[in-house]
Amino acid sequence: MNNNKFDFSRFKKVIVYDFNQYLRRYGVVMAVLIGLPTILVWLSSLSVLSWGSTGLDDVMNISPVIRFSAITSGWNLAIFLAPAWLYGFINMKKDGPQYATLPATYLEKFCSILFYTIIFTPVAYMAAALLVDILLTILPFGGYQEFIWNLNLLEYYDDVYYGLSEAFTEMMLSNSWISNILGVVASSSLMFFFSTVFKKHKLAKTCALIFGVFFVLMIAFFAAIPSILVYIGENGAYFEEHFLPYVSEHIIPIVYYGMLIYEVVQILVCYVWGYHRMKRMKF
Repeated sequence: MNNNKFDFSRFKKVIVYDFNQYLRRYGVVMAVLIGLPTILVWLSSLSVLSWGSTGLDDVMNISPVIRFSAITSGWNLAIFLAPAWLYGFINMKKDGPQYATLPATYLEKFCSILFYTIIFTPVAYMAAALLVDILLTILPFGGYQEFIWNLNLLEYYDDVYYGLSEAFTEMMLSNSWISNILGVVASSSLMFFFSTVFKKHKLAKTCALIFGVFFVLMIAFFAAIPSILVYIGENGAYFEEHFLPYVSEHIIPIVYYGMLIYEVVQILVCYVWGYHRMKRMKF
């Protein structure tokens, strides 16, 4: 079979096959990740302190911002885990050969992988999590007093990027869909690539590698703090009046757009390289 040929009828069969595998391999995990963040936040409103001493009138109102933050945390985790949980077996001796011999080209299999990891999982998770949130809001008790669509995105980004300029917050709001999509795809692409690299303990090794990189960056940052504090002490007035506004209005947006470019490059490298490894998988 030509590994570069794409046939839509074969692709549909791969989609159906992967859907059955999805339910078996990731269904329970998705259910837990969907319900846990929302239900834990909701249960926190049922605590004794939330109810107060006068009964239902004093129930805590959990802000849509807090609820949306909990949902997006679980959403990001579900997307990050999906490639390893769903397709981590493709380079393993037990199940890998069976997947490799499916009557479909690697391109068709790869497109199915993309569909389930960066389209189906994000959409299904968000739809189900929002549905759970709405159902909890309808209940006559608990701390969900307003529907989540009352969320003020400007307030949400103010909380996430506290202390930064209003211009930057508005820029984030106007570009939120771009950064969210790129973030989702970049996270998934990284896990997919390392799922083709590591044979065992894919999730643990990938997380350890990411933690190692961040640890090195944190050490470099903390090593620079004494010099930064000395500079601030010597140039306090200039730092507060000129440097901080300049950083907030110019440097941070440059870093932000630089990160978007980096994510695009990472996505291309991880998927192209991962697909190349997938086609040449040896067991």
